[in-house]
Amino acid sequence: MRTLITILLLASAATVHAQGAWGKIDTVTTGNFEDLNPQLDHGGLGAPRPTTPFYWLVFERWNGPQGMICAKKVEPSATAISQVQFDSTVEISPPTINLLQEHPDICTEFAKDTFTVAAWEEDDSRSATPFLTWNIYYSYASGNETQWSTPQMLIGAGGSPILQDVIVRPLSDSTFILIWRSAGVLMFSTFSNGQMSSPDTLVVTNYDSTEFDCESPYSHQPTLAWTGKDPSGRIVCFVAQVTSLSPVVLSQMDTISSDGNISDPRFITSEVKAMTFNVEDGGRFKSVLASSASWYQEDLASDSLSDNLNGTGISVPIAIDQSKRRPNMTVSSQPFGWFTWERRSATDTSLVFAESLGPNTDTVRSAGYNRNPSVSTYLLQQGFYQVFTCVWESDRTGESHIYARVGAVGGDAINEPVDQARDFVLQQNYPNPFNPTTAISYELSDNGFVTLKVYDVLGRLVRTLVDKMEQPGSYAVTFNASGLASGMYFYRLQAGSYSQTHKMILLK
Repeated sequence: MRTLITILLLASAATVHAQGAWGKIDTVTTGNFEDLNPQLDHGGLGAPRPTTPFYWLVFERWNGPQGMICAKKVEPSATAISQVQFDSTVEISPPTINLLQEHPDICTEFAKDTFTVAAWEEDDSRSATPFLTWNIYYSYASGNETQWSTPQMLIGAGGSPILQDVIVRPLSDSTFILIWRSAGVLMFSTFSNGQMSSPDTLVVTNYDSTEFDCESPYSHQPTLAWTGKDPSGRIVCFVAQVTSLSPVVLSQMDTISSDGNISDPRFITSEVKAMTFNVEDGGRFKSVLASSASWYQEDLASDSLSDNLNGTGISVPIAIDQSKRRPNMTVSSQPFGWFTWERRSATDTSLVFAESLGPNTDTVRSAGYNRNPSVSTYLLQQGFYQVFTCVWESDRTGESHIYARVGAVGGDAINEPVDQARDFVLQQNYPNPFNPTTAISYELSDNGFVTLKVYDVLGRLVRTLVDKMEQPGSYAVTFNASGLASGMYFYRLQAGSYSQTHKMILLK
């Protein structure tokens, strides 16, 4: 039986900005067992989506002495595009008594033939050395089916250091990379056309390296991040692009440091390479968002009374079919998305969401202790809105089960007279990216009061470039970003009732 999630889609005739809403909390799993560590599909970031898009939710289930890995397919409703539904539970691995199966990950690619790979770590507690003999297993499914292959061992510990934390990411078409940790070494295998390559070393880190992530969007080279100690003893994050896998070649390594020790690095889907991580801050933790080009940092969540941890999210440009645009329509060029993280206090844990490019935050939670949020890439697009799913684990009934909320985020279309939409023009800045100066050009068809302002990613005013009456004609303004941090900025032209916004990237 399918569970329907209804989302709220908002639209208003206002100035261009990101706008979003969450639907109701939905109970994804129930029963007299524990469902833990939900993870939404990582795949399909750049590949064409099928006519009926879908992705997978994978989680671990503990039913008394039996452990298994389970999944649910997430699809649009057959009757309403503004609804999303979770299919019935599929057992990827069969239930086995006293078999610990933990931390699953999953990835789907649509580019060639729809293909899904799941992987997880497994320990047979019946062995002579329980909790010390961890192995990596995987299974796969093809097409739109829910029939999974018999689980196979990718690699066994065999008395070597514990194998843990496997992740699955797309490379291209139906090719995937699986990465896991073995003490101070990150290992990998690739999966293509139903075949898994032999395990190999991806990078040798150090024994203080405990956490890692990989960004590998469709048809792009993967970027790897991992934590470890620098010479001063502080835990930092290292980032390098994997330019070749046979043999493995890494680009020059970047080091991301902060005011405190870094933990839990996670890439987010974004036009600009970005990630979140936790930072120790005066005895508490804060969740930090960092973007490439000097890896400038902003606090995603900070609270002196609570720990803010495990940030994750997605920020993508909204795709508008240019052939369907009306002549009198202008569209925001801002990206849209959600960021989620845990807020841990002495009494409870809430999942808090932050709207991309907006100052508004809200609480997305069920009753009970909430943890391990995961947010999807967009499932579908309706008009100017993209639909996302956030899942998390909560013990509101005495056992931990999976809950979800669907969110929509998008931009307002501005309806203007046809002559203004045609004759008022704001050009893309050049060069872009830039350092430290760039030119912004625009054209005016009538007399009027004109403002041209620059904002940062949080919507704060950075600079006013124009603020005066101007005559019809073509204009160019130079923006000097000396003294500003690298990252994404937005410039907005307001001329009478007309306005338009573009983004630009400062790279130092």
